[in-house]
Amino acid sequence: MTLRELVLGWERYRARLADELDVTGSELIAMSLIFRTERITPSELADRMNLTSGTVTSLLSQLESAGYIARTQNPEDKRSVIVTMRPAGTHAVQWMYEQVDRHIDGALSGFSAAKLDVIAEACSALGAQFRTAADSPESLAP
Repeated sequence: MTLRELVLGWERYRARLADELDVTGSELIAMSLIFRTERITPSELADRMNLTSGTVTSLLSQLESAGYIARTQNPEDKRSVIVTMRPAGTHAVQWMYEQVDRHIDGALSGFSAAKLDVIAEACSALGAQFRTAADSPESLAP
């Protein structure tokens, strides 16, 4: 139940951050992925977000109109584009990470280094388990 509360709290806070930046939750996730990869194709973004190409095209159009991202021709494949952050998008994602880090630091400030290591190990193990389960057809019980 504790982990469910963490996920629900995060989802609610992420929605608030998205509202503050005047984007949708999916657009905020896309911005974060584009920021972390520095450059990505729309098809790679669609794959990482588990969205259709049409949905990603619409999402990117919104982010481009807002001035957060840029699309340029892919030099390796003239039929494709590369998506990168514009300065406003970089600033927005950095601001978001600062807000999140502030709350993480506040929540974990009373823990010893040894306990923080255990928390980090548990979070890494959970992330790996969920990634493996996401890619495995056998991960869902009948």
